[in-house]
Amino acid sequence: MRKLIAIFSIALTSLWASKAYAYYANGRWVSTALGESGPMGKPVEVTWGFALDGTEIPGADANGLIGFLDAAFGDGGQPSLESRPWFQLFADAFGRWEALSGLMLIYEPNDDGAPLRGAAGELGVRADIRIGGTWIDGPSGTLASTGFIPDADVTLDIGDGAYYGNPLPAGLYQNIHNTLTHEIGHALGLGHVEAPQAVFLMEPLVNAAIFGPQLDDVRGIQHLYGDAFEKAFDGVGNDALTNAIDLGGLSPGGTLSVGDDAATGLFVLRDETDFVSLSSEQDVDVYAFGLEVPSFVTIDVAPLGGSYTERNATSNDFVVTNAGAVSDLRLELWSERAGTFTRVAAIDAEPKAQGETLFNVPLSLTGRYLMRVSGDADGAQLYSLSATARVIDGDFTLDGIVDGEDLLAWQRTAFFDADALLEVWQGGFGATLASSEIHVVPEPQGLLLGLLACGTTVSLRAVGRTRRSSVARGR
Repeated sequence: MRKLIAIFSIALTSLWASKAYAYYANGRWVSTALGESGPMGKPVEVTWGFALDGTEIPGADANGLIGFLDAAFGDGGQPSLESRPWFQLFADAFGRWEALSGLMLIYEPNDDGAPLRGAAGELGVRADIRIGGTWIDGPSGTLASTGFIPDADVTLDIGDGAYYGNPLPAGLYQNIHNTLTHEIGHALGLGHVEAPQAVFLMEPLVNAAIFGPQLDDVRGIQHLYGDAFEKAFDGVGNDALTNAIDLGGLSPGGTLSVGDDAATGLFVLRDETDFVSLSSEQDVDVYAFGLEVPSFVTIDVAPLGGSYTERNATSNDFVVTNAGAVSDLRLELWSERAGTFTRVAAIDAEPKAQGETLFNVPLSLTGRYLMRVSGDADGAQLYSLSATARVIDGDFTLDGIVDGEDLLAWQRTAFFDADALLEVWQGGFGATLASSEIHVVPEPQGLLLGLLACGTTVSLRAVGRTRRSSVARGR
């Protein structure tokens, strides 16, 4: 089995793994060619590029990667590296990590030939992460190696031409893609892991069952740099009510959701990007929707992640990680009216590993509403969030009141099941959506009692979801 190695000490990979949240980190980028970064879980801009052929690689022959790639894939008759046929393979590998996290990975076209793993990135001079290649051990054994941040340069084994040049499957070049994304994972701060019941990218042995980062890898990179929405609002992220990610309009019978790709198991497809998480107990995520007609709205947040056994790639003991039980989630609903925010409802009723649901919250006013998700733990908690809407039974005019106007609408419309709908109107006559959005609710129990006092039935329930791995780990 081929090896993917990093030349740092694996014993250090437990830096942020003491609470058995799985994944193992060796650090994160805090200073790059583009400036200083924010705290843990916040976006970082990191540059990447190629070392010039002939660049010194300590302890090995000089860099010859560009010539190797031109021979293997062709140079396209173009002087710039960006125009070479092989360039996109590298851009796609960096782009995959960027799509899954708060990272902004920017190509630096310049390189001054400074020795690999010894020169910090400098804008217009050299990249933070430089890629080179030399003969390591030929067509067997080690495929590549990567150094520590901030000397996190990547060295590929140019003796593995046949392996890297394999276009399977279907021209996707899985071999080189997995090698590059694995090594880039090291360059971004992720260490090796071993997982007996799963297959993750950051394991030291390659596995053809996957294509790029898997669920534990996604959790690790989002713990370090946040999810992709942390890049919104010029890197401020969606942590505040004023910086909500807009999910669109919500109408009766419709559903808005985010984070659904984490609900399918530990296996991640190569084009899946819909992963959201709380990177730590300080992280807060806010999403917005526009309510199009007065409705009962149900909002559900569910922790995701599944259970698996893992260790950092040393002789350390294996630990069981329940990635769906890292953080106890809290869910809030707010309204926004002319720049003023009012909390409508909140729930924090269930323990870790179980979700929270605001069920059938009556909203009589259309307009903008905000869903706020928070947690209580210093570890990446993937989750999904959804909102659905329904109208009051018998409210044919969609105005939030069942009255004579609805009877007139019934009389003027050729309903297929007119008699049954008339009975629905009769049963609901007089019902109305309470203006609960003007009522600040300190705790879920207070919300329930207040709505019951108004004659409105609202159920607050918590739901849990279990997840199972959809792929067996092979060796």
